[in-house]
Amino acid sequence: MSIFKYNDYREFVNGWIELRPKKGRGELQKIAKYLNVHSSMVSHIFRGNNELSPEHGCLLAEYMGLTDLETDYFINLIQFERAGTVKLKSRIKKNLSQIKKKSKQIKNRLPHKKVMTDQQKAIFYSSWHYSAIRLLSTMKDFQDVNIIAEKINMPLSTVNKAIEFLQEAGICIRKRNHIESGQLRTHLEAESPFIWKHHQSWRIKSMERYHRLEEDELMFSAPLTINKNDIPIVRGKILQMIDELNFIVKNTSPDSVACLNIDWVKLIKS
Repeated sequence: MSIFKYNDYREFVNGWIELRPKKGRGELQKIAKYLNVHSSMVSHIFRGNNELSPEHGCLLAEYMGLTDLETDYFINLIQFERAGTVKLKSRIKKNLSQIKKKSKQIKNRLPHKKVMTDQQKAIFYSSWHYSAIRLLSTMKDFQDVNIIAEKINMPLSTVNKAIEFLQEAGICIRKRNHIESGQLRTHLEAESPFIWKHHQSWRIKSMERYHRLEEDELMFSAPLTINKNDIPIVRGKILQMIDELNFIVKNTSPDSVACLNIDWVKLIKS
């Protein structure tokens, strides 16, 4: 569920509960216990008789596992319902709009870690194989230098040179021939000058597989006509899918490297 689609915190929480195991049976009692309040109080709140306090809202967001940005939005939804004047509601509504705008930027939907310098980015995104080596280093069966060279079909000397850079940058950790993933985050912001090279490298690499696609792979291109008002709706659905993909990847047991390329662009503007 995306909280940013909601303008009422009760609707969001009730919808979230519906998606829980057994359709949320017993969930209100669990919430009441987490908030350290009586279950009848929680029932009154989500039936619309009482309002949730920002303090309890903060705890509930923690219980639901919301991100920092989602929590900010959730608390503002609560404050909007509790606001006693039109002027205050108007100010909170602006806050909600700004948070929702931030949520549309992919960089704010991903976990934050230490990032690369511009000099490191220039090297890392100059070729797909730097990223491929980093990805392989996260899986136990592919953490040997010789296996990595074989899997990406590159000379061992090229792989060793790349690993040397990845190690210096903190992206990978090397222990003789054993490679492990480091803590450096490699996500590129949309406004980065290196983003076009990143897209280009992986799209070219993906096209190399076109004539060798297997049943569980997919390539799809669809030039089409569409109303301009529907364009942001499609973009929102793609962002939602990226959220879902991020959740799957976070909880998977990886044994393969895959690449998702998505383009949603206006070729001719009205």
